Parts: sequence; C-alpha cells; structure tokens
Amino acid sequence: MHDSIQQLLARADAARMAKQPEDAKRALLEAASAARAQEYAPDLAAALCALGQIERDLKDLGAALKHYREAEKLYRGLGEDLGVAHALRHIGDVLRERSAPKHDDALACYKEALAIYRNCEPERRLDLANTLRGLALLKQSTGEMADATSHWIEARDLYASVGVNAGVEESARRLAALKAERE
Repeated sequence: MHDSIQQLLARADAARMAKQPEDAKRALLEAASAARAQEYAPDLAAALCALGQIERDLKDLGAALKHYREAEKLYRGLGEDLGVAHALRHIGDVLRERSAPKHDDALACYKEALAIYRNCEPERRLDLANTLRGLALLKQSTGEMADATSHWIEARDLYASVGVNAGVEESARRLAALKAERE
C-alpha cells in the first residue's frame, strides 16, 4: 500500500507542475485518506504538506494552515526535525500572508525552522534560504528594516551558492528597495 500512496503523491506533484491544482488536490486527498487508513504517519505527513501547498495555490490559506499544522504534529511525533522545519516554514509563510497576520506566531515558526536548518547546513541551503526569505518579508512588514536587510543578504548569498537565480534576483531587488527607502 505504501507504494500506491507514493504513486498518488507523484501524480499530485505532476498535476501541480502541469498547473492542474484540482487534480493534484484529488490525488493528495486520496493519498492522505489511504495513509490515515494504514495509520502510516510518514506518508500522511508528506501528503498533508503537499495538500497545504495546493491549498495555498488555490488561495485557501485557512485549509493550508490546517494541513501544515497537522503535518507538523506528525513530524514531531516521528522525530523528523527536517519535516518539522519544512512544515513550520510554511506555517510561518501562511501566517505572514493572511489578511490578519499573526506576526509573533510567524516569527516563532521561522526561528524554530531556522535553528533546525542551520544545524543541517550546508545540505539544506535552499531550505535555509527560503526560510530567511520569509523571515525577511515578515521583518519588512513590521518595519524592522535592519533585520530585513541582513536576512535578505544571507538569503541572496545562499541562493547564489545553490544556483537559484530567481532567489538571487528577488533578494537583490528587495535589498535595492530597502536601500532606496533609507536614502
């Protein structure tokens, strides 16, 4: 059965890449249901994180948050620190993106995820960069420009080290805008 869940996860990923979020969501709901029935937490946590992303794609941040929080709990129970960090980063992103953001809750999520990823560096540079990106956006939104600047600089350097040009470019644009605001 584990293989069939993995196939559903792969089908969902392919559907997401093909810009077919509803197809991806159906496959992920089926995968999550099968994992629940088997009481297999690793597959369920993976399906829930993927569902969280699809719900974000579909602009349903409440559903995304619910899936990510359940995945976080499962990963904690499994002792899977990287899974916890992944879920926390996305929880932080959702909390930051909501119309009524909870900055303190988002900050706590980002800080815990950063601590985990920093312990795994250099293997998890992209995850660390993505977490710093979210934290920089949060700091910018709360007017903490010095912190935002330092996070953007670190994110830019990490994106450059893993060859993610879009991340380098976004970081450079954000840094230029922050510099222009100070002048």
